Amino acid sequence: MALWFGKYLASALRRCVFADLPLGSFNQQQHQSGHTVEPGITAKLQIFHAVAVWRRRHKGHLRYRKGFHKRKALSLYHKMRTAALLVFSLFLTVQCAVSNIPNDYQVFDYVVLGGGGAGSAMASRLSESPSKNVLVVQYGNDDPCYLCDNTTQMTMIFSGLYTSNGDDYFSTPQLFRGRSIREVRTGLPGGGTRYYGAVSIPSSKKVFDTKWPAGYDYNTMLPYLRKFQDHYCNYFNSSVTNISAADCALLHGKGGPMSLSSPYPGVDYQTVVQDFYKSASEFNVSVVPDAYNPQYQKGDYVFPITSFQNRANKYDLLSNRSRASTWTGYLPLSVRQQRGNLKFAFNSEARQLIYATDLLMRPDLLIRLGINVSTLSRTPKVVGVLYLQNDTLKAAFATKQIILSGGVTGTPHFLQHNGIGPTDLLTQKGIAVVADNSQVGQNLAVHQAVSMVFVAKQPVPTTTTNNGDMANMQMTSPYNEGYPDVEVELKFGVGVRSIDPPITAVEDFYLTTPASPEGNYPFISTIVTVTNPMFRGSVNVTGPKFSSPAEVEYGWPKDAGGYATSVDYSKLTWGFNRMRQIFTGNNSFARKWVQYENCPGVSSTLPQSTNDLFYSAQYQHSVYHLTGSVGLGRATDLQGRVKGITGLTVCDNSLIPHPPNANPTTTMLALCERIAEYVKTY
Repeated sequence: MALWFGKYLASALRRCVFADLPLGSFNQQQHQSGHTVEPGITAKLQIFHAVAVWRRRHKGHLRYRKGFHKRKALSLYHKMRTAALLVFSLFLTVQCAVSNIPNDYQVFDYVVLGGGGAGSAMASRLSESPSKNVLVVQYGNDDPCYLCDNTTQMTMIFSGLYTSNGDDYFSTPQLFRGRSIREVRTGLPGGGTRYYGAVSIPSSKKVFDTKWPAGYDYNTMLPYLRKFQDHYCNYFNSSVTNISAADCALLHGKGGPMSLSSPYPGVDYQTVVQDFYKSASEFNVSVVPDAYNPQYQKGDYVFPITSFQNRANKYDLLSNRSRASTWTGYLPLSVRQQRGNLKFAFNSEARQLIYATDLLMRPDLLIRLGINVSTLSRTPKVVGVLYLQNDTLKAAFATKQIILSGGVTGTPHFLQHNGIGPTDLLTQKGIAVVADNSQVGQNLAVHQAVSMVFVAKQPVPTTTTNNGDMANMQMTSPYNEGYPDVEVELKFGVGVRSIDPPITAVEDFYLTTPASPEGNYPFISTIVTVTNPMFRGSVNVTGPKFSSPAEVEYGWPKDAGGYATSVDYSKLTWGFNRMRQIFTGNNSFARKWVQYENCPGVSSTLPQSTNDLFYSAQYQHSVYHLTGSVGLGRATDLQGRVKGITGLTVCDNSLIPHPPNANPTTTMLALCERIAEYVKTY
């Protein structure tokens, strides 16, 4: 017990001393020397100063006398010395911990850290009971966003919406071109669902059945896939949707928070897309009505995109539409106004976890939280969080559970900075280890996407509601593991070479290709994406300060040979050649619509394989599909509770245990629906 107590004191003191926080009563702006210091640094200096003074005063007594036999029992003096050290450490620890906890703390049943795509869903489900009080700590503000919530347009990709509301970041240099890839983030509530492409495709049945942990098979997850849906097949006859009433009832929900719509039946969908469907059999692609249906999830198939879109009139496909985000779906204004038990702390950043043992000198808090000190185990129990709101330190406590929904990079970053992660990494970065969890931040899975551009023989009509997204293909490469492993996003009327538009702005071929009088361009793009990647990366801290950025490594090979001979690149080049068969081959669609391949194009100086390789290394992107850095069943148990501690549950894209073979949002929502049910039982 004494050994455990000593280790706890050392860990707690180190966490407090090295915390990147202003420390209550210690928060002075000037040291005795007269030099101005950073808030919080004075506390660290005073603690170290006190330790140094104490050691100098007892210098002669701190040494073991020479000649003592190694096995000789400790004298009364040494026992007193050890006790004094423990008491002094306890004093410093308590002084530090108590000064860190503001007097105006608040207590809730649940505290959700992060109100993004997953956090909004979790907060909504956990606050459904009026008797349960929920706080959401959200990094950004709740300012209105017209483009986010009142249109389906993707103009925000070019308008800098995300950079004005969040922290974009870059990956480490990737592939042999050494290109760092920009990932976009926003601090707006609802997170990426406020400006995403809004495509809804679930993981294939075989992904759940063969790659997810036991107890998360497809049949178990199907009710949660239905639960969030308000699917259009419930509002239209099967002659319109091509989805039977039985399949609609089995696979799709009605009245859920997220509205799902078919493509807007504009001139684009009625012309170029229908021509593609009609000729699909010529290039051995099946046309299926519903990507959710497991009976179709084999071979190569094309299907109408199902999008997270609200329809002003649910019974009218032609009515005005807007993007459906988890903010407007799970937490619309009406819900936020009705639920007095749901509170938000906007412009706030969670910084440091509070453990039950931090409250040993705060009996008032222990009583309010219902904590019996005598029953505490040696496993650290999370009971609260310190967060900064407009530079003011605040505290919030949870009587039931803290929920961490910081995203695929934010969640491991927060855990590691709080001493929960691989011991070797944390020790190297000067972070006190609270729990050795080797899986936190590891096994990051990243989809690998490269876009091809074909020049059409005529301008391709577009409807702004569709943004060119009307159909997708799922394809099964020769390297498959029993399910489709290459996704192709078909962009009719849109030229996309780089999937990172904030840097490249308008593609140069737009500048040399005139538009039609209606503003249409002669482009068809295909974003070829490897959705069952073999490579794995990581998200790791870079320093002891919370403000130190995370290092996001995709795990892609850095040498040309390793990349070119990899299974993942073989899948990608198979996808390239498959697109060439379809769009420049001998079939009725290609003959009517396609003139030639622009990107990667045909090189006059390089073999096609070499040209494809250099093009891929230059333009390969994550397509913003990152998952798995705090994997279910690895870094957490099978209910999403972080291993090595208690009181903390994760749900966001980082929890997904194996990458979905499609856009991850649909799979993430189903997973969080299930995790929310678990949390309610705690």
